[in-house]
Amino acid sequence: MPARDDKLGAAKELALALAYVALSANDAVRLHSSPAGAAHLSGAPAAGERRRVRQLLADAGARGLLALGETLESYARRHPTPGLAIVVSDLMMDPAEVERGLHAFRMRRYQVLLLHVVGPGELEPGGSSHAGCSRTWSRARRVRSC
Repeated sequence: MPARDDKLGAAKELALALAYVALSANDAVRLHSSPAGAAHLSGAPAAGERRRVRQLLADAGARGLLALGETLESYARRHPTPGLAIVVSDLMMDPAEVERGLHAFRMRRYQVLLLHVVGPGELEPGGSSHAGCSRTWSRARRVRSC
């Protein structure tokens, strides 16, 4: 993962936004940034919880190759009560490894939302970058704003 793509930064922003939405709806949130660990947050939209989410995500960093299947299996074993699992990843691994983890969630009746973070270098591998432009995806349509 090229650092210039900042996929980790995008994944953190996405996780932060999703956690804020859940906390605002008084839902409980568990953040797991492997191998950094996990944290359970109450469903209170208090400023303290939002700060805690921000800090947990700020402390998360890239630490090499992740065994996603094993990590998700372990999480599902420790938290057998079904719920919604949102997995945010660049998926730069063997698809069988991803399937292994998703299967562990499905076996425990979790709903799973898999969010694939893609960097500009993967969208335009030829190196055609547009400095200063922001890109968003809307269904099958790509929107570029410069």
